[in-house]
Amino acid sequence: MKQQERRSSCALWAVLLMLGAVLLPAGSTDAADTDGELEATRREVRELKRTVGDLVAEVEKLKVSDGGGPSLEGLDAALGKLKFGGYGEMHANFVQGSESDQFDIHRLVLYLGYDFADWITFHSETELEHAYVTDGDGDVVLEQAYVDFLLT
Repeated sequence: MKQQERRSSCALWAVLLMLGAVLLPAGSTDAADTDGELEATRREVRELKRTVGDLVAEVEKLKVSDGGGPSLEGLDAALGKLKFGGYGEMHANFVQGSESDQFDIHRLVLYLGYDFADWITFHSETELEHAYVTDGDGDVVLEQAYVDFLLT
C-alpha cells in the first residue's frame, strides 16, 4: 500500500472511531437530555464531516499530479533513474625497516549517470589520480560526459 493511501486509510479509521464514540448512546433516559445530546451529536457530526473533508483535501495535495508536485513516489522515481558507479586502483609499497613506505590511490574513477527518458541518457566519468593535487602532482579530470539519444 502506498504511503498516502496508508495515511488516508488511518485518517478515515480515526474519524470512523470518533463517529462511533459520538453516536453511541450515553445511557440517559431523560427526554430533554436526549434531545440536547442529539443536537450536540449533530453538531459534532457536522464538525467531523468538515474535518474529514479537510483531511481528504490534504491527501489529494500529497498525491502526484500531472504538474509533478513533490511526493515520496516522485522522489523515488527520480532516484531510480540516477546511476552511481566507479572503480579504482591503489598501490602500497612497504619496505621492511625503511621509512619510505608508500600508499597511493593511483586512480579513482567515479561514474554518474541519469536516465532522462527511455531514449535519453546521460553518462559521466570523473577521475582522481594519486588521491591528491599539490605542486602540479595528481589530477582531477572530467574524463567524459555525454548524452546518448537512442533513436532506434
